[in-house]
Amino acid sequence: VLASDAGAQRDNELYVAEGATYVDVPFEVDAATLKVNATLSWDFTDVPEAGVGLPDLDFLLFDPNGNEIGSSGNGSGPEHIAVDTTVPGTYIYRAYGWANGPTDFTIESTKLKGGAPPVVQAFAADFVNGNERLDFDGNYTLAWQPQGTVEAYEIEESTDGTNFSVVRTVGGTATSAEFVNAPDGSRSYRVRSVTPGRIGKFVTTPSNVETIMVARRAAVDATGSIAPVNKSIVFGAGTTDLTTVLQNNSSTLFYPSVRLEIVSVESSGNTVRVANADNGGNGLTGVAVFDYSSLVGNVFRPDQESGARSLKFSNPNTSLFTFTARVIANVPASSGGTGGTSTTSTGSEGGSSSGSGTGSTSGGGGLLGKTSKLLKFTVNPLTKTVSVAPLK
Repeated sequence: VLASDAGAQRDNELYVAEGATYVDVPFEVDAATLKVNATLSWDFTDVPEAGVGLPDLDFLLFDPNGNEIGSSGNGSGPEHIAVDTTVPGTYIYRAYGWANGPTDFTIESTKLKGGAPPVVQAFAADFVNGNERLDFDGNYTLAWQPQGTVEAYEIEESTDGTNFSVVRTVGGTATSAEFVNAPDGSRSYRVRSVTPGRIGKFVTTPSNVETIMVARRAAVDATGSIAPVNKSIVFGAGTTDLTTVLQNNSSTLFYPSVRLEIVSVESSGNTVRVANADNGGNGLTGVAVFDYSSLVGNVFRPDQESGARSLKFSNPNTSLFTFTARVIANVPASSGGTGGTSTTSTGSEGGSSSGSGTGSTSGGGGLLGKTSKLLKFTVNPLTKTVSVAPLK
């Protein structure tokens, strides 16, 4: 440190003379570091009658956000700082000139470490809308990626996203935990690692937080309430492409998943088949599913029209063909759920499938009111029209 300013910069919280009246020494702190302990020393001479030592340096510590979190400013040396570190990142020791000419200094610093928390993974959900993940039956899997050697994990839960409490402790080889029959509502989770300490055990800082919304749903046949509406038709080379929306013509609120299922396709010689179903079905050997969940939002309201999707058919002979279809949607099921029982697993995430719910939905004991309605579509290349009528 070349010179001093008797604390002028520090008193005004305006530091402008780095390399002159103060010297910064940056260092890295990772998530496993819980405390730093450091001593600033230099050659000085005590002046007993004045109660000081000359030259005189002060010692400061700043966190990654630039906040001063530790300081030592004795009238003599050495200076010592010991503080807890709450966030990882680049910290800065500052050797500050109080009363000195050019002065060499030494910093001895120790990082006291514990284990690092695991990395909690996003929930596999029955439906994902932006950052919100929904579960339809109260059964879901919390999974995490271990960080280092662990003796056990403490799983913390919150229903308000702020106040957490430990709901379970699992062994150190676990990588996931199953939750069964959880009540409806939002639940947030974080996990702490329990590792060996110098004496006894050490509990890490909490992991990142992941949230799941439990909203029980039951799949119903909505063909009588939600109508597919054709917006355009294009006959290309060997293909027929329909642009189709869904229209909620009822007074019922429906919820994802919402999907159109083509049950069968009929044409001369069975040459026409679905070409772009979400599940790979072609309407001849299996049902072809088109998921509209992301096109209706969280709620499919009365008179609402969904976004459009392309229903593409392989039609090598540009033939007239018909197909039968139905619409499946979700309605709220009884909330149930008492917290239930739960088990832990050690090998995989398990649990519900992710994505937006193509295929069958969970919750409500399967499809309610078994499909009793079908719509028959007739696609005519001569008139370039699509007509639809209930299948009798």
